[in-house]
Amino acid sequence: MNGVAERFILLALDPSTGEPLTQAGFADVAIAGAFLADLSLRDRIAISDDSVVVTDDSPTGSTALDACITTIGEKPRDAGALITAFCPIAHRRRDEVFVEAEQAGLVEHLTRRHLWLYTTHRYKPVAGSSLVHLFAEVQRAITSPGVSMTPEIGALIAVLDAAQIATRRFPGADQQQIEAARTGAWAQSAVRSATEQIQLAVMVALTAATTAATTAAITSN
Repeated sequence: MNGVAERFILLALDPSTGEPLTQAGFADVAIAGAFLADLSLRDRIAISDDSVVVTDDSPTGSTALDACITTIGEKPRDAGALITAFCPIAHRRRDEVFVEAEQAGLVEHLTRRHLWLYTTHRYKPVAGSSLVHLFAEVQRAITSPGVSMTPEIGALIAVLDAAQIATRRFPGADQQQIEAARTGAWAQSAVRSATEQIQLAVMVALTAATTAATTAAITSN
């Protein structure tokens, strides 16, 4: 659970209810962008002529990241196109992380039956687990002006912000610390491109959802 993507998946949950703080489709986009951040932090990719290229294709130890490297090598694509291509990998990884986190004692799996028609699944952090410690580490970095942060924590905060849930997950977030996370020394071109593309994708999705809701309301009237 040390990758940016895995940490994002677990922090993108309401700590009191276990409910996701963002819709599944938005989460997949953010996770896909986090894959790019992970690969960049591991010095596996670089950007050349706006296209992401693989600089080291040796095994990463992560099936998801290895699949991303294979996808990058298929043809030249920019960060935005790759995030779209990574979404199926992100969706699978999200489900896997919840299972792994439950087995590791990081989260409690809660289920609820609705009118005997369908079941919802929630994953609530277990008190005293390393997930709670991760929350405390990120909270300190994002709420305390001038506090230094590791490249991994900085990239994680940048992804949380790009997915528009940083201030919801950490209400006392300091905007200067968020900006520091987005522009820190670890924010290499691939990380920056990833977070920018996440923001763009989420904004487009939110605009589309708002437009659809407005159209439905007008039609119903």
